[in-house]
Amino acid sequence: MAERLKSISNQISWSLALRALASVAAWYVLPQSLFLLAVLGLYFVPWFRPGALLAPFGVTLWFMSRLEPTPGLAMLFVAVWFLIYGIKELVFVERARAYEALLILLAFLIFLSFFSGFSAPGRGSGGGALAVGFVYVLLMRGLLREATHRETASMEGISRRIAIASVLGGLLMTEVVIAALFLPMNFFSQSALALLTLALLTSSLTAHLEGTLTRNTVLTYASLFLVGSTIILLGNPWGAL
Repeated sequence: MAERLKSISNQISWSLALRALASVAAWYVLPQSLFLLAVLGLYFVPWFRPGALLAPFGVTLWFMSRLEPTPGLAMLFVAVWFLIYGIKELVFVERARAYEALLILLAFLIFLSFFSGFSAPGRGSGGGALAVGFVYVLLMRGLLREATHRETASMEGISRRIAIASVLGGLLMTEVVIAALFLPMNFFSQSALALLTLALLTSSLTAHLEGTLTRNTVLTYASLFLVGSTIILLGNPWGAL
């Protein structure tokens, strides 16, 4: 994640930064209806690749229309809008890396919102977990399109591989979310474990579609998961549950 953000930061466009700041400022000061109009204008003007980022655009709007503005959320949403505008308008050379960072930021919001809604382990919603998996499918499909440099995915075989990888990823994330619901962990630890899994799964699927997934990469990701999950489990306040 840090390497992706570092590579993206080398390509900063101040016009994108201003549009991202304007999107969040509108969230702070405008009524919701005017905020939506402002963001629609910022996204669709200029009219260039409007469908490329519709999934993250919709997820971001959904959260912003339901959350109260805070400084922390404002900084997070500035980063989200910066990535959305930059990927949409082909500002970033490494668009797949930028999309991965965007997906992880949105997943952070999704998991915290989902797991914080349940007061105790074992209390959860299978339907909610399916919804999380479905959103992942939509976001992952966009990422894999950018990774293969085929917005329409018209090359023979690519479209099918993207669809299969996205659906399998969504099914796996649904199972991870359901499993996390039954672990005796607080919602922050559940979210961290799900986010760790999503980040490594996303990188693995992207590398597979790009043809760069090797045995060493798989071993590295497995080691990262083992170390990361151990830290999360050790940091969970077991006695407080």
